[in-house]
Amino acid sequence: MKRLWQKRIVRILGLILLLPIVFSLWLMGTESGLRFIYYSSIHLVPGTITLDRLEGHLAGSITAHKIQYKYNDIEVNADKLTFHWLPAALFTNHLIINDLHAQSLKIKLPVTEKSDRNQPVILPRTLLPMRITLKDIVIDDFKVSQPDQEFEFKLKKVQLDAGLVPNQINIKSLALKMPHFELVLKGKIYPDKNYKHKLNLNWQASLTENENIAEKNILGTGLIEGDLTALKINQQVSGFAQLAFQADVHNLLQQRSWHAEANILDFNPAKLWPDWPGQLKGKLTSDGQTKNDQLNANINITNITGTLRDYPISLSSRLNWINSSLDIKLFEARSGKTQLSANGQISSSMNVNWNLTSNNLSELYPQAQGQLHAKGTLTGEPSTPEFNTTFDGKALSLSGYKINTVKGSVALELFSWEKIKIQFSAKALNLNEYELKSVDIHSKNHTTQITARSEFLTARFVVKDKFNSPDLSSTSSWQGRIEKADFISTRFNSWKLESPSFFSFNKNNFFIDPLCWNSTNGSLCAALENNTKADDKNKSWLARLNINNLPLMAVSPWLPPDLKLEGLINAKSEIQFHNHEEAQGYAHITLPPGKLSYPIIEGERHHWEYRGGKIDITLHNSHLAATSDIAISDKEHFKGQLTLENINILSLDSHAQQIQGNAELNINDVSLLEAIIPEINNVRGEIGLKFAVLGTLAEPRFNGNAHLNNGELRIPRLGLNIKQINLKSQSNGLDKIDYQLTARSGDGQILVQGQTKLEQQTGWPTSITMKGENFEISHIPVSQLVVSPDLKIKIQKNNINISGNVHIPYAKLQPKDVTTAARVSDDVVIVGNEQGIKEKWLMTTKVRLTLGERVNLFAFGFDGRLGGNLLL
Repeated sequence: MKRLWQKRIVRILGLILLLPIVFSLWLMGTESGLRFIYYSSIHLVPGTITLDRLEGHLAGSITAHKIQYKYNDIEVNADKLTFHWLPAALFTNHLIINDLHAQSLKIKLPVTEKSDRNQPVILPRTLLPMRITLKDIVIDDFKVSQPDQEFEFKLKKVQLDAGLVPNQINIKSLALKMPHFELVLKGKIYPDKNYKHKLNLNWQASLTENENIAEKNILGTGLIEGDLTALKINQQVSGFAQLAFQADVHNLLQQRSWHAEANILDFNPAKLWPDWPGQLKGKLTSDGQTKNDQLNANINITNITGTLRDYPISLSSRLNWINSSLDIKLFEARSGKTQLSANGQISSSMNVNWNLTSNNLSELYPQAQGQLHAKGTLTGEPSTPEFNTTFDGKALSLSGYKINTVKGSVALELFSWEKIKIQFSAKALNLNEYELKSVDIHSKNHTTQITARSEFLTARFVVKDKFNSPDLSSTSSWQGRIEKADFISTRFNSWKLESPSFFSFNKNNFFIDPLCWNSTNGSLCAALENNTKADDKNKSWLARLNINNLPLMAVSPWLPPDLKLEGLINAKSEIQFHNHEEAQGYAHITLPPGKLSYPIIEGERHHWEYRGGKIDITLHNSHLAATSDIAISDKEHFKGQLTLENINILSLDSHAQQIQGNAELNINDVSLLEAIIPEINNVRGEIGLKFAVLGTLAEPRFNGNAHLNNGELRIPRLGLNIKQINLKSQSNGLDKIDYQLTARSGDGQILVQGQTKLEQQTGWPTSITMKGENFEISHIPVSQLVVSPDLKIKIQKNNINISGNVHIPYAKLQPKDVTTAARVSDDVVIVGNEQGIKEKWLMTTKVRLTLGERVNLFAFGFDGRLGGNLLL
């Protein structure tokens, strides 16, 4: 009995001893145990923790989803946290975290509290109670923000491998990755009173995303050594630039002071900007200190020298910053003989003088040319600075814009715009091939007068304006009236503004009264307004246009000089935009009967008349349709149709925008060609054109055909009358055009067949064959010539290759005797006969020229027959 009780007692004791083990295994090895520990200990942590889901077990991997931690005004959020550690190491007073992976970690800092600025900053002395090993710590998408400071710090990835012992932090690797910057730090930190440390720092920055730049990165490597009382920084920078940087920093936590130097050893800007080749070197220095939150510093460019685009260059500056005041002691930049200089002070009031002198602006910018001399000042308070400048330029040009002379002055108060005074005068302007004789602008006391003159038109504008709420807030506005907007022309009727028009601009709205112009028999009215309210997210724009009897002669400047377009145009249109995406509207254009006149012989003009027509355009959200029907005569007309689906006219992508359309043209009177090609007259024939278009705006695909039937023309200079001209052209897509031409001249005929591939990149490859028999190419007293060609012609880019045979069965050549003609003396220079640089064409030939039995030459005392053959 006694033995039985002993067994029971042993079993009970064993069970009692086993229960903690089982309980520990449950806690450490099960997901339910993990949750038990979480819910049991969460109240011990200061602040509040919430999460959506918890997975894993304490002895292995732990995963938490949608974690949020709040303590006072600090908030930490993470989408996912995965954690793996070695619990057994705790028995040896060692915390080992094998991996920790946080996704989208966001920390929101509290509002900055006011503190005593003079109170010294003291960092805590850290003595850890155990060893800590951190392996493979990774944070993806790390963000720290502070709302009141509008501060936001972002990192794409943070990776850490480190070890911590009671008096030392050993960073094996700390890598920080940003979109265009990467940093790797290694070294040791001693968390004692002054935080002594020695860190190796390697970094890389990419300054451009341009794939065409071969060397766009800059690399740095060096050492940061010292403590919070004295710190040394040394960096060697390589990549597109080579430089050495060193700095000594003292008293980091209180009254910081420093001395820094950067030596530019080698820098070729062409590695970043191909249009700016050069070789630069120089030195920059900086000294300064902070005291009572006041910064005193100077930055000096002792001298940067070298070459830039083969021009000698130098840059020097001395800048001092003292108690919120910038003193520009010296700033001088030279490129070639061009010089830019500045000096002055920017503080509670500004007084800066600057000067630019350049006799060759290409020394400053590759695409610029001309002479420019300018000087000015920047004065007043920083909130309302006043800008003054005078300038004088000659032979200026930049990217398609040219000005022969320009002179003027500008004085204005920036931001408030209360004071504006402008005197601007320019002569002989070429604005993207549009020429103006002069432009004059005078602005004073909020009245601006603009006069622009071209060969055929003078435009005069007078605007009176004012600014309200100069603080540039949402209620700020620019208001005024357009007093005059008149157009006076010698080629067509003058147009004058019917009455002054009020306008108003602000951040949310734009409005202008209808602008109406009147001429002798016509009128034109345009209106534009924005109906958006300040608190309305639905932005709406409305534009209207009405045209009555506008002379088509207004477009004459864009036609050949001998052509005159006589007629009128009437139009009415309206378009409305919603939220810069949705759009709807229409345009209805009518053409009353009119005519196009052109000269045929001196003193006489021929008229090509049309009976009128119409063009209709409709736009409804993403659908645009256009139709046209123009009657030229009873049997002549032009009809067309075009459709664009899913169109956004405010952000049109020509490569993606699909198009669909067709057109038909029939003309029985082709005499208009006489005005276009002055060498021909008595043109006859019938022209027909039919085609359909598909594809995109950038790459349309055409299917169609064109023809010229029963054509006839004369070339008086050669005494030719070419008849029975028939031309056929066919295209079945965007890749090529096939064509065939037949014609008769004299007693002979000719056949031309060809094909052109529509490939701009390869230079429009073209193949042509030409065969003829007894085709007359000249019939005048000095030259009567008949040829029978059999040629092959290939054209690609600027290369022409001609091969084959040309037989001359008959020729009668009687050139005039010019031996007694007066000649220009060798010392005479003809002015104005210079020709611009043109792209050269290369022609290669392998043509056998053979002479028939009836080739005769009568010239220079020679009277006889020519024969034989010649390889050209």
